[in-house]
Amino acid sequence: MDKMDKTKVKETFEDNPTCPYCGHEEEDAWELDHDQDSHNLIECGNCEKTFIAAVSITVNWYGRPADCLNGSPHKWEATHTFPVEFTRMRCESCYEERTPTKEEWKEIYKNRNPTG
Repeated sequence: MDKMDKTKVKETFEDNPTCPYCGHEEEDAWELDHDQDSHNLIECGNCEKTFIAAVSITVNWYGRPADCLNGSPHKWEATHTFPVEFTRMRCESCYEERTPTKEEWKEIYKNRNPTG
């Protein structure tokens, strides 16, 4: 393998590993080790040179309102589970869960079995 001048190496962040020699994008990235500290040796499918593909993991945060955590009532929805007996009521804002009430069970069974 050719020696590379490290000052000329440019790191790029792509969805799939891209050969730093010819720019070919490797499509089988799902087969590689995805640990952040791993370094995968890849032979380019185009120019056949070997290169290292490292993983970069990014965490993105976003905020969204949860009025029920600030005095408003929860917005309960039945979970869609199978069997139906495992159904829980989940708040669509804060994701808190609870057991359905008797009235909610009646509605859940009615909605799951509309002909019966």
